[in-house]
Amino acid sequence: MTQAPTPTVDTVRRLARSLLKDSGHATSASAALDVRPAGDGAGLTTWLVGSRYVLHLAPDRATGVRWRRELRL
Repeated sequence: MTQAPTPTVDTVRRLARSLLKDSGHATSASAALDVRPAGDGAGLTTWLVGSRYVLHLAPDRATGVRWRRELRL
């Protein structure tokens, strides 16, 4: 089994910018979003995006499926 790649700050910034644009919350400042890991650790699944948002990434596909199912419930 292979390990999922660890996201970089640039990757998370592009993802956050895309998500904010799609939701209608994009601003002119979204181009320079302050993106940083929420804590220490190898997983890097929780990221702080600016001062208003938290982006929580699933560490693998199976976990993502479980989280989406939980949201539907």
